[in-house]
Amino acid sequence: MTTAELRAWQVHMGLTQRQAAALLGMSTSGYCKLVYGECLPDRRMALACAALSANLDPWGADTAPPPVPRRAKPLPKPRALVRQQTWFSMGL
Repeated sequence: MTTAELRAWQVHMGLTQRQAAALLGMSTSGYCKLVYGECLPDRRMALACAALSANLDPWGADTAPPPVPRRAKPLPKPRALVRQQTWFSMGL
């Protein structure tokens, strides 16, 4: 994907630079660097633009697992094992 193709995608989608950057998951300044040729768009950018043009949902969006809590509760400390009295230990 060239910078001209990226700009053409943006115009085709009817997006501002800020909107295009948000859809692609990047900062507006990073997107502007791509559009103005300071950085070159890579294959991932081309695939993301194609997926957005085709109105595809993110992979696994319908089967995403629940979010993991940031702080998991600590595991309880193990209690000391108590030896149970059995007829084996009593010598019977």
